[in-house]
Amino acid sequence: MVDVRKIGSARILIVVVLMVFILDIRSGAAAKEANPWKIWLEEVRPIMTKGEVAAFKSLQTEEDRMKFQQLFWKFRDPDPRTPENEFRMEYTNRLSYAEKTLGGVGSDRGRVYLLLGKPTEKYDFAGYENVVDCELWVYQNTGLPGLPSMMDLIFYRQNNVGDLKLYYPGPNSPLDILSTSAMRGSVSKAQAYRTITMSFPELGRATLSVIPDDANIGLDSLGSGTTIALIFSLPERQNHLMNYRPSEGAVDVAYSTKEIAGKTIVSLSQDRGFRFLNYAFFPEVIHTVKGRDGIDRARIVMGLRIEDLKGNSIHQQERPLDLKFDEKQRKMMLEEKRLVFKDFVPIVEGEFTVYLTFMNKTTDEFFVHKERLLVSAGTVPLMTGFKVEDAGSDRFLPFRSGALKVSVDPRFLFTREDSVEGIVSTSRRPEISLVSRDDPQDAAAITPSNNGPESWIFRKPLTDIRPGNYILRVQLDGREVASQDLTILSFKIEKPLGFERSEPAASSLDFDFITAQEYLNGGDADLAIENFQKLPAVAWNATTLPIIARAYYLKKEYAKVIELLEREAVAKTYPVLLMLANSCLETKNLPQAASYFELVRKYGDTVDNNRVLGAIYYSLGDKEKAQTYWDRATALEQKSTDKAPANKMDS
Repeated sequence: MVDVRKIGSARILIVVVLMVFILDIRSGAAAKEANPWKIWLEEVRPIMTKGEVAAFKSLQTEEDRMKFQQLFWKFRDPDPRTPENEFRMEYTNRLSYAEKTLGGVGSDRGRVYLLLGKPTEKYDFAGYENVVDCELWVYQNTGLPGLPSMMDLIFYRQNNVGDLKLYYPGPNSPLDILSTSAMRGSVSKAQAYRTITMSFPELGRATLSVIPDDANIGLDSLGSGTTIALIFSLPERQNHLMNYRPSEGAVDVAYSTKEIAGKTIVSLSQDRGFRFLNYAFFPEVIHTVKGRDGIDRARIVMGLRIEDLKGNSIHQQERPLDLKFDEKQRKMMLEEKRLVFKDFVPIVEGEFTVYLTFMNKTTDEFFVHKERLLVSAGTVPLMTGFKVEDAGSDRFLPFRSGALKVSVDPRFLFTREDSVEGIVSTSRRPEISLVSRDDPQDAAAITPSNNGPESWIFRKPLTDIRPGNYILRVQLDGREVASQDLTILSFKIEKPLGFERSEPAASSLDFDFITAQEYLNGGDADLAIENFQKLPAVAWNATTLPIIARAYYLKKEYAKVIELLEREAVAKTYPVLLMLANSCLETKNLPQAASYFELVRKYGDTVDNNRVLGAIYYSLGDKEKAQTYWDRATALEQKSTDKAPANKMDS
């Protein structure tokens, strides 16, 4: 027999639970409505600096928050003389578009749109058979610090499920863009790339690198991680929309990446005929992940990008380092002594902006440093640290000059138990002094000792120097040629342990090639070729020839391009075939040009390729074949009109 009273009690309990649940929902919504500051913080978080976030969260009164908000927008007003705040208006428009169309500030597309603004071109590849739903955003000449003049950003729906996510060349591969229906059997990354490029050449190249030039010369994802980190860290490096232009701008991605504090150092050195740019990172914290074996791990990537004043990317590199610690090592290296990470690269003369990025891939933590650097015949390289010692081998090392190397601490913190030591590279005897920032009259002379025809060592014990802030000043004939800020503390601190990359003495050939390539990237084909020609014949190989040929291509020496790239050892990749095809066209070798453009066409059956082939065959007198290609070009054009990746973004 059913107890009616129990049913009635159960119904009452269900009703009560539902009422409580509804009240919770209403109270949560009401709390959100009652806390407009939380909403505002979420809306503007993409363009706030780390310091601004901390400052805002520390405010206790409504009056202070309102004042903060006023200053926040006022600081970003590009022209205070006008009644409108163009920055705020632009950001509000971007925010509205991101919320309505891109999934809001919490989505990858929303954050990038808020940071970089409207892309120059946008292609929508949704609904195509061979690729998952994805979009390609092309940015040109954003004018933002550290970013290349052109960038290709892919957003893709993984396995056609979920939201569109930002594609990272390297961690992601063309296999992530290839649709399930196109994966017949086992498919390699190279096969996936070819399949995508056959239908969509621009999308295929973008799977290799954020930077189109890298993909065009076959450099897999070189610099992509650094570029994306630079995009996300723009708010920390400048008020990125201060110079407002309608379709541009930039954001932080604190939702998926976390900025940490850190110090960096950039120094020049000379060693065995090369000028090197040395750099070091000192992260304030390194978080690790403990595995089942009890070992703490972290994957570190050191990124470098050197850009000239014209915006050319002179050199870029990313160096991975896998850290593994047991509990004792972790405590000593990460808590007591700390770590400094050092690297180096040859550098040519010029005026540059150097962008350094330290990334902990295990925890998505990073910090970025930007610095202007002049490298000229009159530049006097200075390396300052806490110890000058024998390099110990003939290997090339960061912060090395001749047989010596300098141990550095990017914090430039010293105690009275330490010595300030270093190397100055100059043929003339330098005048070196340690000058107090508080009292310029308080200066201590440092006597250098000769270490060769163009090298001077200095050591200054700090026992008699009072704590404070100082400038290490280097002068020649009374003119300051180099300097370094440093601090002397009244208490002892541990010196960091160094992780440094080294190269064997035989690497001088590699450095010659890098130097030549830097000239090439800067647009100086003559100096590039001059340095390429210094390399022995063995260095002109399958890897280097496509890059060397690019220098001759810039000089319009097309016959030389053909001679280099037609060598059997050179892989006939898309960029190689394109250079060969164009070079044959320029030298009027039309039959050979046709054969190469036929091969180029296999990578992408495009309107342009078919038109070029049509023109070539017409010139060769084969009007029937020419008409076939022209008809194909017309058909592709019509197909593109009927169903083409949308190139639009309304806002």
